Amino acid sequence: MSRAPAAALGALALGVTALGAGGLARADEDPVRLSVAVAPVVPAHVRVPLRVRVAADAGGFDPHAGTLRLRVRLAPLCGGDYEGTSGRTVIDRALRPQPASGAAYSAGLSARPRLRRFGRLLVCAFVTDDEARQYATSVGVDLLVSARCTRATMVEASSRSALAGARRRLARTHGKRARARQRAQVDRLGRTLRADGRARARGCRP
Repeated sequence: MSRAPAAALGALALGVTALGAGGLARADEDPVRLSVAVAPVVPAHVRVPLRVRVAADAGGFDPHAGTLRLRVRLAPLCGGDYEGTSGRTVIDRALRPQPASGAAYSAGLSARPRLRRFGRLLVCAFVTDDEARQYATSVGVDLLVSARCTRATMVEASSRSALAGARRRLARTHGKRARARQRAQVDRLGRTLRADGRARARGCRP
């Protein structure tokens, strides 16, 4: 996958943290909390930025056995725990640093999964210890892998690539008339890319 679709997805993800956190099903008084940041509508075949932040009050993880892990799956339906959730694992890593006993905690882990099937998925996130005790759960944030968004993203990526090629040719072109023709092509492709960017924004709108 070229850098162009990834750049388009970066623009798509602006403001995502508020969207993700707003979708969380949790009570503010929970001693351990998860917030999920992911775009609500994403294209297939492009790496999707996903970040989960873990926050805990002082002593929120006391007591725990062994290593605390953040485990995240994308699934049509979240189960009551990680093992009971059937879906694709996108994060299964130890918290770094590990929480200290009696201390407040805040850290985040990220992933960039490439999603290949269209449809709606839930972000199912769990924090567990070595004895499978569960300290936090987030099952309220979803995302849509959209065919419309995918088509618009790929069209924009193609236009971005064409513009980059035209700019390289302009840099190698000599002669006043030849450069004028090449400059006109760069300007035309620039207008096309801007139009395709607007179409991608509409196609990837929630």
